[in-house]
Amino acid sequence: SALPADAVVVAATLTGEVVISTAPGPGAVGVHRLLRDWGEGSSQATGGGGGQGAPSAPNDATWLHAQYPSTLWTAPGGDFTPVPSAVVAMPAQGLFALPVAAADVQDWLAQPASNFGWLLKTDETTLSGRARRIHSREAPAGGPALRIAYLRPGQSGAWGVGCRAGGGAVASTWTSPPPGGGATVIAHANAPANSVGANFFAFGLDPVGIALSPGCLAYLGGSGPLIAGGAFATGATGAAATTVAIPPGVPGVFVAAQAAILDVGGGLALGNAALLVTP
Repeated sequence: SALPADAVVVAATLTGEVVISTAPGPGAVGVHRLLRDWGEGSSQATGGGGGQGAPSAPNDATWLHAQYPSTLWTAPGGDFTPVPSAVVAMPAQGLFALPVAAADVQDWLAQPASNFGWLLKTDETTLSGRARRIHSREAPAGGPALRIAYLRPGQSGAWGVGCRAGGGAVASTWTSPPPGGGATVIAHANAPANSVGANFFAFGLDPVGIALSPGCLAYLGGSGPLIAGGAFATGATGAAATTVAIPPGVPGVFVAAQAAILDVGGGLALGNAALLVTP
């Protein structure tokens, strides 16, 4: 409800705190969309740090019940998508900030009735300690929160940090897109001087990024194609600008761009991801 109706979700991060665990270290946790509503009761597990459970209270979500005692899950353990929308590395203890599926949040914005949240599920095929006690929303601090980065049609932004080159980290930005289509500009600064590069475009973003070398991340992602743009040349200060046509009549389309520029020694310096939602 905090998002504008026309928001395009760029990235989503789940934050919280693990307060007790017997896990030896960070472990993979699947983030699964729940498929039906569930309840919160008044039970509070105290024995064994919470690991011994407690008697079910009215409206509790349990292994068998979506809402105790009257509403059962279709399958014991809960009704959720079998394939996780994200797999994250949950710490054994302490604060966490985990990248979760922006597509899930976008879908919930468009279809609020389908929003039953996520189920966080570890590998249950082994007997090693994997359970974690996580602060709930009633905790005075460290409770779960969902942080959402979004743009609205006609807005632009930036994501991540570019590779370091001669003038510093390569920085890429869109100028303000014209209303209803036309042309806009991607400007680059701090790039390798007197060099050549090209812009690449995608309709999705990998908020974590894929490391091509230490400190140099590729952020373009999603299920769509990677589109190569035209070449450009940088000047003596490492600056460059290229004009990009924005077709009219396609409002609300998310576009991510990232520049790849030849660096000293033949390597590539990447810019940050420049983000745009068409007006």
